[in-house]
Amino acid sequence: MVELDNNYARMCRFDQTTNNTYCACDFRINIHRCDHNEFFLNASWITLVLSLLNSIFGAMFLYYLVKIKGQTFFLNHTRGRGIIRPKPLHSFHLLVLAYNSALAFNMICLITESYPHVIWAECKPFKSLYKCMIFNS
Repeated sequence: MVELDNNYARMCRFDQTTNNTYCACDFRINIHRCDHNEFFLNASWITLVLSLLNSIFGAMFLYYLVKIKGQTFFLNHTRGRGIIRPKPLHSFHLLVLAYNSALAFNMICLITESYPHVIWAECKPFKSLYKCMIFNS
């Protein structure tokens, strides 16, 4: 894989007075080989755990509503509502599940440096959320 070590994802400046190089990263794209990268790694691990917990709870609530309680995902067809309209609570749990799953995927890719290019690092986590929002609107 390609390291995200270019002028866009990692900006470095040389200080002539102290002969040190200081690098600043855009933590949304790159969290390695920068100043304070331990903080960014710890924050990414915490975000990963929280987003996985949110995904699990969203999936559990959606499973409980649809399978155990026997509620349908869509409201009944009436003239005023249109043909297909999802229930708001089900839509909320579906959005929580989709967004937090995409965020967890993003955190895993950031921690393991699995993004091949900066464009993938910028766009990848929001594609599934965008598709989910189009589906539910």
